[in-house]
Amino acid sequence: MSIEKKQLEYSLNNWNFEEAKKLLQHWSEKDANQLPIYCRFLADTGHLHEINSLFQTMILNPYQRQLMINKEFAVFKNLRVFHSNLCNKYITKADFFSKLYHYSMINDLESLSETMKNRGGLINRNTSAEDNMILNFAINRLANENYLDASIIKELIDHIANAKSMNSQRRKYMLAKLVSYAISVREIADELFNLKDDYIIHVKLVPLIYSLSNGEKGADLLMSRVYNFIKQLNNLKMYSEDRKPKVAICISGMFKSDMTNLDSIISTLVKPLDADVFIHTWDRQQEWGGDMRRYNFWPRVFGINKDEVPKNLLNLQFLKDNYLEVYNCLISSSFSGIDKEKLQGLIYADSIVIENEDHFLESHQIDEEFKTRGVYNQVKMFYGLYKSFEQVLNKEIQEGFQYDYIIRLRPDTCVRSSTVNYEHLLTLDNSALAVPAGSGWGISDGYFYANRSVYERAVGLWKEMLLSRKLSPFPGFEGWDSHKLFGLWLLKQDIRPVNCRFSCFTLFAGETFKVPNLLNALKIDCSKEMYSKFPEETKWLVDFLADKAK
Repeated sequence: MSIEKKQLEYSLNNWNFEEAKKLLQHWSEKDANQLPIYCRFLADTGHLHEINSLFQTMILNPYQRQLMINKEFAVFKNLRVFHSNLCNKYITKADFFSKLYHYSMINDLESLSETMKNRGGLINRNTSAEDNMILNFAINRLANENYLDASIIKELIDHIANAKSMNSQRRKYMLAKLVSYAISVREIADELFNLKDDYIIHVKLVPLIYSLSNGEKGADLLMSRVYNFIKQLNNLKMYSEDRKPKVAICISGMFKSDMTNLDSIISTLVKPLDADVFIHTWDRQQEWGGDMRRYNFWPRVFGINKDEVPKNLLNLQFLKDNYLEVYNCLISSSFSGIDKEKLQGLIYADSIVIENEDHFLESHQIDEEFKTRGVYNQVKMFYGLYKSFEQVLNKEIQEGFQYDYIIRLRPDTCVRSSTVNYEHLLTLDNSALAVPAGSGWGISDGYFYANRSVYERAVGLWKEMLLSRKLSPFPGFEGWDSHKLFGLWLLKQDIRPVNCRFSCFTLFAGETFKVPNLLNALKIDCSKEMYSKFPEETKWLVDFLADKAK
């Protein structure tokens, strides 16, 4: 297929009839043998004055006049005869359609408009193909000069749907022309798209676009314009929308520290949004995170500002070289069994699911293909994301409703502040995920929120991992970390990051936690000698860590 034909096919598929007309005109100017195709298109779209001009041009051109002998040019001759007959009819015994043709040809809009107003029942399902062509011609003239009114547009929509002798091209062209015109004139739009005053839109126009669509993009575009305009001009609010949106908070991952961060979740999100809470976690709690956060250690682990820490101690190698016992305590992880009753007492949850990590790995046959950096942390995270959402699904099925919005949090998230409210949630569309993102690390997998539809798509990555039997279900993107992988999945799902309206940090050291063996380590490392050698650093370690040690 030539580039020109592809362009024409694309234009017609998009119902961009003006672009198609330009392409056909260009072809006919380059190759006169294309004139019949161009002429047929002009007839199908009601541009009869241009056909007449083309005929006059051909008569004056010896070469083109010779071409008219060819049978392919019969359409020209037929339309010329059609033109002559209508002109004679207007002179001798004018009827409705000969008047429409004559006034359209001389562009007498006042007479044309007046004739159209006196149409009576002359436009009906039995109108001939030729008269429908004249009608199309007249509508073009009236629309181009803003002479149409709502009543004729309503009647014509009905006519396009019911006319027995109107080809598909003309139906689509006239429909697109009338809808575009109606949308462009506010007075007509107010009347035509007012659902309370007329049933023409949802009973006739929308089904008509659908019936003519034939899988073409142009129908989708026109339907979208109609839907958007209906929603602009009509209050489609439902009684059920007066209720507050239902919000679920999904917490998944391993609990760390002493869970004091849960108070911030309750005060900033659960209570203001009257949210239900669903938790998926593992059967052990990390009391102390060890070397999980070596980078930017003090701020990330203890939630303090860098400026509060002696400069030398910001370098963990300095800590290791001079305070080895303290260093070993701080980077050694410690765990304990999780207390479900205690957890339920700290934050009431509609559902809490606690699993054993080894059982998860075995039951789902998680092998080396799911490892990153030598561990299974990331696959466990994506699994937990889905499993906490699965609890939401179970409640919806049991109680026969759906949540409107869902918030995802890690168990060690501490919410600093939030301006998330119902009005803000209502602004989230079907492609928006409210999530922090940074140019240095990507899109956060730790906390985000969205409407239910987007959220379900966002956490569906786990199912693809199972199908592919790999952490990354994307060939060529193996070895990506969770931030990159999550970002790639969102791209695949056409989910776009938008501004997140709450601020969080990851809490590793709560208010009441104690680092195992740290008290003894401080006694060993913070000797008189060290006070003399590094007075500022030693004093700071003792003062800062004393109440965190056991």
